[in-house]
Amino acid sequence: PYLGKSSIEASVRAFWLGALLIVIFMVALYRAMGIVADIALIYYFLLTIGVLISLDAALTIYGVAGLVLSLGMAVDANVLIFSRFWDEFARGKTLLQAMEDGHKNALSAIIDSNITTVIAAAVLYFFGSPTLKGFATTLSIGIGASMFSVLFFARTLLEALVRLTKNPAHYGIKLKEAG
Repeated sequence: PYLGKSSIEASVRAFWLGALLIVIFMVALYRAMGIVADIALIYYFLLTIGVLISLDAALTIYGVAGLVLSLGMAVDANVLIFSRFWDEFARGKTLLQAMEDGHKNALSAIIDSNITTVIAAAVLYFFGSPTLKGFATTLSIGIGASMFSVLFFARTLLEALVRLTKNPAHYGIKLKEAG
């Protein structure tokens, strides 16, 4: 029990350190869009933890691994959207149109990667050991929360930001270079 508890505590510390580095990285590279992504990631985390608490789930080391993987996928989805946003803006579109088209053009890649991950989690859940079931459950809940937080919550925040400021320099390094 002592080794299990210390492993979980070390994993949780690693999760928080990784999350902090992600927050710093997102703001440093993506500026205002990074702040939007960070707010959406906090929302994702609270949503995921809320669902886990409502299921009375115990957070194991495997569950922490599921959280880490789904967090990484949420970050990846934001990066895909931001990259498409920059591509559309570089083509001469307005910031609002670039944001809308960026979301639309990133959607299929985001959905594909998340669906294949949920399929893999389902296989682990139905055919894996009880410890893998915890990983699969946490991963699936995290994927659902990340999809909602990125595709709806972050999009709403980003649209509000775009309507608020029309200065391309606020949207990250690549937009500054593209503009």
